[in-house]
Amino acid sequence: MAALANPGSYQGGDRLVLKVDKRSGATWLLRVQQDGKRRDIGNGSVKLLTLAEARHQAAGLRKAIKVDQRASGSSVSKITPSRNRPSASNAP
Repeated sequence: MAALANPGSYQGGDRLVLKVDKRSGATWLLRVQQDGKRRDIGNGSVKLLTLAEARHQAAGLRKAIKVDQRASGSSVSKITPSRNRPSASNAP
């Protein structure tokens, strides 16, 4: 992925953003808005999630945010993505 060489933000579609820092670290973010304020929810490292996986996870987060806001009017900041990180017990 050529974008990983250049720091910045790259649109992944449907409010999904790839944020690349100066040290070549890259993170998927879901950009949402609540009460007129933009919020970025970390979706995971590009090392752990492909674009397709990040999009799938972002869709689940958007759904959870809508359901949670309708049910309780709670804050977006309470919603966090589930991580599928390898642990020592299931690492290859």
